[in-house]
Amino acid sequence: NATRAAKSERELNDYIAHEVRNPLAAALSACSFVLSALADETTPLTTGEARHVVREDAMIINSSLHFINDLLRNMLDMQRASSNQLKLEPTPTDLLKDVLQPVDTMLYRREKSFKVIVECPRDLHIMSDRL
Repeated sequence: NATRAAKSERELNDYIAHEVRNPLAAALSACSFVLSALADETTPLTTGEARHVVREDAMIINSSLHFINDLLRNMLDMQRASSNQLKLEPTPTDLLKDVLQPVDTMLYRREKSFKVIVECPRDLHIMSDRL
């Protein structure tokens, strides 16, 4: 059992390292490009194309860091849950506004090529924890 648990932990750590390293590398590269563009006084960011390139790099930084933050927060929640330290506090939640619309926004940010269609009443409330 201990050997299997240790192997599972190593596999999880490898997976997490991979999931953090890739978006972090993208954010660091994009940050370098932004800093270079800002430091280059011979080519100021006055053209629409230059601003567009810097804006795209800033969006990569933003989405990569949000992904890492969400992943780490979820890991901490899983750790708390597995050690019985996570306390759930169910409160009324608007399913459409508080759950489905934020998920739709996250999917849109990730620029995935699929569409989620959910049919539910506009005023459907459920009891759930804010997690």
